[in-house]
Amino acid sequence: MGLSASPEDQAKLLDVADTDLALAQAHTTLKGLAAALHLDTLDAAIDEIKGRRHDAFIELESIRSELARAESDVSLVDARIAQDSQRLEHTSSAKDALGLEHELESLRTRRSNLEDIELAIMEKLEAAEAGLAGIDA
Repeated sequence: MGLSASPEDQAKLLDVADTDLALAQAHTTLKGLAAALHLDTLDAAIDEIKGRRHDAFIELESIRSELARAESDVSLVDARIAQDSQRLEHTSSAKDALGLEHELESLRTRRSNLEDIELAIMEKLEAAEAGLAGIDA
């Protein structure tokens, strides 16, 4: 004995099948939208991290330039100290010797101050490098 359904029942079954198919399609669409929304959130987070990394890199390069200037300043003062020390060794004038000694004292104070500045910049550089490494991690 075969199963037979009235045309009305068959139409209802087709409606149920159509509704089931529509629900499955809607579910798939919702899953796709949720994934797209998640990707948008991830893209925004990635953009924010890229921005932070760019800013940290710019700061790091700025500090490196600042350190190079400080090192150059120290080198210039060292060269001037060497030059004035050489002149002091070869002067025969007491007046010139006194002036050179005073100049050397000033230059040594200046070098000490520049070295302190250089150390502070090195600490900033270390912190900036750590900050960039933290972003990259």
